[in-house]
Amino acid sequence: MKKYIKLAAAFAFMAAFATGCGKDYVKLGEYKGIEAERVVCEITDEELAEAVDGMIDDYVTYDEVTGRAAKEGDSVNVDYVIAKLDGEAYEPEDDDYYSGYGEDVVIGEEYIYPEVEKALIGMNKGDKKTVTAKLTDDFVDDDMAGKTAEIEVTLNEISVENRPDYNDAFVKENLDYETTAEYEADLKEQLLKEKEEEYKYETVSQIMQTIIDNSKFNGYDKEMYADCEEEYNSGNEQMAAMYGMELSDYEELAGIDEDTRKEDILSMVHEHQVIEAIAQAEGITVADTEVNEFVEGIYEDYQYESADDFIEDYGMEYLKYYLLSDKVYDFLYDNAKLTDITEEEYNERLEAEYEDYEEDEEADGEEIELEEEDEE
Repeated sequence: MKKYIKLAAAFAFMAAFATGCGKDYVKLGEYKGIEAERVVCEITDEELAEAVDGMIDDYVTYDEVTGRAAKEGDSVNVDYVIAKLDGEAYEPEDDDYYSGYGEDVVIGEEYIYPEVEKALIGMNKGDKKTVTAKLTDDFVDDDMAGKTAEIEVTLNEISVENRPDYNDAFVKENLDYETTAEYEADLKEQLLKEKEEEYKYETVSQIMQTIIDNSKFNGYDKEMYADCEEEYNSGNEQMAAMYGMELSDYEELAGIDEDTRKEDILSMVHEHQVIEAIAQAEGITVADTEVNEFVEGIYEDYQYESADDFIEDYGMEYLKYYLLSDKVYDFLYDNAKLTDITEEEYNERLEAEYEDYEEDEEADGEEIELEEEDEE
């Protein structure tokens, strides 16, 4: 199992960090002994089995099928393009995610419109068909849901999946373990470390927010703010692209308006200021040798030919800040007053908070409707 870091979206603080000016704008509140919750977790048998299945997926191969029609369970490659909506011609954009080109689909998994998957059964390679489908919010945005679409479907290829048997011989040949039991023991340990790291991040986020709330800020370096703004906008653009949406549509869906944008960017600025101030107060530093050692361990995971190429691309100051922030987070975690809760308790609370949020959203919607009725 390899350690990966989110370098591409971690921190946009390079120029401001190099100047060392963030700490000049903050008066730290108490940052040691912060009360927070630590989630005590474990890896269940179901989670372990899911991880094993995911590993096996990497070794699956496919054989093309000829001489028969597609049937449920087949892996097929298809094009499906919306041609009409409610009887009107529809011209999909290049990045339109309501249509698909060269999509790999397993018939019956409901990855695409159910009517299209059903129509694929009985089709042969090269066959084309027009399918009528009632669009639902499982596959399209609210403004498209409920409409009737005429979808042009082309079956490009039929194949069957060859899934290897998971046994001692497989793990010995492919994973350098003697037995499945040995492999699963190591895998379970790695999964636990990853889960604990995720929950640790949640705890550190609580701690950091408390410190920010208790600190006083008297401005910020303009270059730092500009870097954070650029990173914030870039992050939203990446999320929009991931969902196949226009940036404006994604921001509307996420409830991001101009005030929210400014608040979010300022929160990023404040976190950077606090990190640098704590690092200075506690004498936390990062040496070039630490960066070099860190990069030596990961550059191949990011498809770089050498550590020097990796450092040149990201920049030494950027990587120093990444490692500095990690050190500060570890310091805050180690010096916090932590109360243990179970994973079940944590998830139950998240579910309750989500239900409260849904109720608030519903109530806000009803208030808006009432206001509109009063205006009429």
